[in-house]
Amino acid sequence: MCQAIHIHIIQSLLSILLHVSPPEAGLFELQWMSTIKQLTTNICNNVPHALGEVNQHGHRLPAPLSGSSFRIYLQMFPLRSALVATQDSPECQKLVAEQLRYIGEVIGIGMANNMASLAATRGKQDSNFRQTFMNGNVTNH
Repeated sequence: MCQAIHIHIIQSLLSILLHVSPPEAGLFELQWMSTIKQLTTNICNNVPHALGEVNQHGHRLPAPLSGSSFRIYLQMFPLRSALVATQDSPECQKLVAEQLRYIGEVIGIGMANNMASLAATRGKQDSNFRQTFMNGNVTNH
C-alpha cells in the first residue's frame, strides 16, 4: 500500500513540475519516472506473497495459505495505481496486466480481469483511461 501512495505522491510532484518548470525539471522527471517503474516492479513482485504462494524468502510453498482472496483484494489499489502511473511504459503495463490476469484467473476476482482487459485494449489515444481508473469506475462483471 505504501508503494501505491509513493506513486501518487510522485505523480502529484510531476504535475506540479509542469507548472513550476525549474531548470532541473527534466532530471527530476527522469528520476521520478524511474522510481515509478521500480515501485511498479515491486508491487507486481509482491503479488505471489499476497497470494500466499511463496514464503518471505521467495520459496514456493507446497500449498497456498488460506485467506488469499482478502490479501490479494488489498493488492488491487497498488496494482491500479501502478497501471495508471505507467501508461507510457509498455513493459510496465504488460507486467501489471499479467499480474491482474493471473489474479482474475486464479483467485477469481473479476475486477482484476476487467482492469487487465482495459490495459490491454486501450490505445494511446484513449484519454478516458486515466480518468476511468482514477475515479474507480472499473466495474466487476
